[in-house]
Amino acid sequence: MLPQINFSGSDEEITPCLSDLARAVADDGRRQELAGVDGPLTNILGLLSQSSRSSAVKFQCLRVLANACADNDQNRQILLDDPRFNVVMNNCLDQPGEDKICSTATIVLFNFCNDYEPAQEYLASRGFIPVFLEIVKQKQNATAITYCLLILDLVFANITEELLPSELQIHFLFEAIAETEVAEHVSLISNVLTFPMVRQSLLDNSHKGLTSLCRIYELLCNALDDDAVLDAVKRFLVVFTEISGMEAFVNTESDEDLILFWRSWIVSEDENLDKVSYLRTAGLVLLGNLCISKQSCDNMIARNIHLDAIKIISAPSSRISELYSAGGILKNMAISDANKQNLADHGAFTSALRLIQNETAAQVVFTGLGLARLLISNSYENANKLMQTNISILESANDIYTARTEQSVKIEIGRLFSALIRSLALELTGDELTVFLSSSKLKNCNTTILQLSISMICDLITVPLQTGVIPEATVALALLFQSNSNRTLMRSQVIEKPEIVDRLDEALGEENGIDEKVKSNVRTLVLLLADEGADNRLLELLKKVN
Repeated sequence: MLPQINFSGSDEEITPCLSDLARAVADDGRRQELAGVDGPLTNILGLLSQSSRSSAVKFQCLRVLANACADNDQNRQILLDDPRFNVVMNNCLDQPGEDKICSTATIVLFNFCNDYEPAQEYLASRGFIPVFLEIVKQKQNATAITYCLLILDLVFANITEELLPSELQIHFLFEAIAETEVAEHVSLISNVLTFPMVRQSLLDNSHKGLTSLCRIYELLCNALDDDAVLDAVKRFLVVFTEISGMEAFVNTESDEDLILFWRSWIVSEDENLDKVSYLRTAGLVLLGNLCISKQSCDNMIARNIHLDAIKIISAPSSRISELYSAGGILKNMAISDANKQNLADHGAFTSALRLIQNETAAQVVFTGLGLARLLISNSYENANKLMQTNISILESANDIYTARTEQSVKIEIGRLFSALIRSLALELTGDELTVFLSSSKLKNCNTTILQLSISMICDLITVPLQTGVIPEATVALALLFQSNSNRTLMRSQVIEKPEIVDRLDEALGEENGIDEKVKSNVRTLVLLLADEGADNRLLELLKKVN
């Protein structure tokens, strides 16, 4: 039988009785004796509701509640159904100078919601999340903070975003975790990052949440032997990718501390290559996605980020994720015409070749091809440099075109040759362009660059119209057709690849969204190709053009 308590007695009378009751219900077998609507639990809540009761009484009441609801859903339900429970627990959590009361109250709430989803939803819907975060923010009660973090892990794992408070100052949580053994809280970190609201809050004006999250990430990278930590680190990379794609992310460029933090990851050196790889990859992703304007690219180049990326690509130990991310940051920088020459002068063509020659990952090859294309786009100087001293890029592209099956890679190769034609044509006439391309052969095949360019670009035209490559492909072919000698080569391509006619026909349609300038190039191609000996389908298309 459980100890009997006169709940109307004085503090001195009931305190030892409550202590005995707390010890008794710590036993699993006796805990069930508390169950019942008119049982002791409701009387315990009544005591806690009396503001005149001493701290000693409140402490013992909380001990009873903590033991009573440990692994006992029936007792938990009694507390959940009693409206006083919400009030008394909030009061106990907000007791200035009463750390013992506050910490014991958090133990009560942990036992209340551990493995019990109705209680987890209860805490979220009754506004306890900001209360827990406030305790964490104050950094004064280590026991209370520990249990608040455990509770938040359970709550965030099982609630929907609708139950989160609208003003969620999550950076306090990340700041607290960053000062603990972070490996112990990987579940909480992963759970809280699943909410879009939380990811968006990382980009508030102060960036405190993002800064703390980055510190946590760096600490986790020191504990990669734990599988749970490794999974969390991989999750972080996904989150970094997502938030760096948000519109507000551009504002982090003015946060010098963050920029220096991320760059320190890129240049990190350590015997633990896994740690280095994850740090470098994250830094490259975050800084790379800041390169969205000429000004931002200029700022990154002024910090020598492009040299860091080129160094990573040249390092034999660099992993696939590092190569892909480093190539991505160079691609973003190369979009701006003002940066192309600088990048080429510092070895970006060599970086592109290294990426293209990667035998493992198609996405790395794709990135290298894209980098080479962007380096020469709208730049006669770089296109000429490619032909004169970096023709191995074209040789590798030709090898890849035959060896790989990924359509995205093949399309990018076609776009590379298309960009080469368009950029050389900035300075060369049609006949000059033809002579220049005809005089250059690849070492690994008996084919001129001219023949290969026409073949690759014609292949580019055969891909589905939705890929959006028709404009650049038709411009390149129209430039080549300024020389009459090239038309025979193109006509042979039409015979070999009848899909060319289909795509040209589709490009002339009204519903495809292609602008009139591109359609004009298509009409020009049709007029030049549709001679007397042309395919009947091409002649039919000629009638449509006329």
